[in-house]
Amino acid sequence: GILKQTFPLIDAATGRDGAETVWLIELKDGRILTWGENNKFHLWRLPALDDSILSMPIDIYPIALLEDDSDSYFMNGVIELPDGRLVTCGTHNTIHVWQLSDDIQSRYVIRPIKRLVGHVGEINHLVLLCDGSFVSCGQDGMMCLWRL
Repeated sequence: GILKQTFPLIDAATGRDGAETVWLIELKDGRILTWGENNKFHLWRLPALDDSILSMPIDIYPIALLEDDSDSYFMNGVIELPDGRLVTCGTHNTIHVWQLSDDIQSRYVIRPIKRLVGHVGEINHLVLLCDGSFVSCGQDGMMCLWRL
């Protein structure tokens, strides 16, 4: 499932304390997708952990940035399809489909491979069904069934 966590932050420019809420989900292949209030979506690959690594902090950097064409898109939901594609929904009335290949290099930018339109308002939830299709629910009161 999706985990929500608030992290304390210190603004380097002002020195003021703050906080940012970050959501994350672990994908089937072990990679992690995170997104936050700054509308940035990052894909991470965690290093293999052994006893020597666990005894000290390690720096981990995102391997990819997922970008759509809008700076104001906030993601409300994400599901992983059986074939590994991601489906996201959010504050725009569009569902995004993303292909995350296994050979992503560091600092790679990923754009949606498909946009699905059917709602006339914010889309709140996605639910994966047993047959690989999915349902989206929006503030417009509609529930849409999708097969890719």
